[in-house]
Formats: sequence, structure tokens, C-alpha cells
Amino acid sequence: MIESGHGKSAVEALKPGLKSKHPDVLLLAGTMYEEGLCVQANRDKAAGLYMLADEAGNRSALPRLIAGYAVAGRDNGLALWWVATHWSRGAIPANCLPAVDPKANPDGFNDGLERMPPGLFQGCVYMAGVIAEMNAQMRFPPTALYNGVTGSVVMEFRPADGTITWQPGEIDVNVNRGSFWRNLATAELEDPRAIKNSLLAYMKGKGQFALSRYLRPDTGIDPDFVFKTTFSFDIRN
Repeated sequence: MIESGHGKSAVEALKPGLKSKHPDVLLLAGTMYEEGLCVQANRDKAAGLYMLADEAGNRSALPRLIAGYAVAGRDNGLALWWVATHWSRGAIPANCLPAVDPKANPDGFNDGLERMPPGLFQGCVYMAGVIAEMNAQMRFPPTALYNGVTGSVVMEFRPADGTITWQPGEIDVNVNRGSFWRNLATAELEDPRAIKNSLLAYMKGKGQFALSRYLRPDTGIDPDFVFKTTFSFDIRN
């Protein structure tokens, strides 16, 4: 409905899921308010829906909340607050987060952020944004899912260089899965190489988007800091 421009119908269709607090519906509604899809853009409403989606068990909601606050012109300090209170502190360097419990002493945490050198603060926000964006946007690529492509891809983010590199792990293609889809699909889905590379190609595209969404500062980033993680894609019956 959204893609076809039937915004009012999309909003009505979401209401039962919102009432029952369905985690995926809450996430979609938050995205609609963040991006202004079918509704007037409203960052506060988007943030509230992301929080509800996180409480309902949607693992993409909190990274999306952090990624949104890390965008230039928004309350960037809240991006670091959410990292410190609800996410992995190890995702960004230790000097990015004041050594104060943000829940027990929010004023002390905010004071620590205000005393942080501007370059360091912006560098930390940049790192938090890119890493959160990658975690928020990661989904099983349709081409890979339809064709039974499973495996893992290692991401290495070097913030000082503003680069993300990818290293595929063991990739498996289930030739018995997805034949129905291939009979109906485009030429891309008929290409065995494109099918096998679909995981890696998808990840590279998401990485390019994440790097383009956030402005990398010239200073404030430890040149030796590297964030490395593995994204795994599996199909369970």
C-alpha cells in the first residue's frame, strides 16, 4: 500500500497491529514517522514507537533509534545515551562514553558529554551512527532467501578511514529451495553467480548507505579502532 501510494489505507491496516503491540508493526510505524511515509514526519513519535518495538522484542528497533539520533542536526547526545544504557558499550571506544551510570546519574552523564572535546564527540556519534545503522538495516536479502543462500559475512569498519570491508565466510546454496521463485523471477535471479553473491552484494549496499548517511569528522577518531562483527544468515525449518 505504501509503495503504491495508498497512504491512508496503509495507516488503517497498521492499527490492529499497533493496538496489539506487534513488534514488526511498531517498527514499521516508527519508520513511517521518521521518514514521513504516509504521515507527517515526527521524530518524537518515531522514537516512541521504536522504544515500544524494542520492548516488544524487535531487535532492529534500538539500533534504528540510535541511528536516528546520530543524524546531523538531531540530539546526538541521545545516541550515545542509548548506547550506554541499552546497547553494547563495546561497540564504540571506551572514551566515547562518560564513566557515569546514565540511568542513576543522568545529569552527570550529560555533563560528561558536554565536557567532551567537540571533535571526539562528533567522532563518537559518527561511529555509533554507522554501526547502529548497519545493525538496524540488516535483513535476509530477498534474492538470497528465495534461492536458499545461507552463510556468513564478516564486516570490518575502520572509522578513521571511513571504510567498511567485507569478507564472505562459507556460503551455501540450497539448489532444492527456491525453484518456484526462479521460475517466476527476473534475469538476475536466473544468474547463478548473482544468486551466490547476493548476500555479499546486499551487505555492500547497506554499508555504502550507512557511510553516506553520517558525516565523518576530520578529528576525534582513534586511528587504531576497528569494529568487527559477523552477520549470519540461516534458514531453519
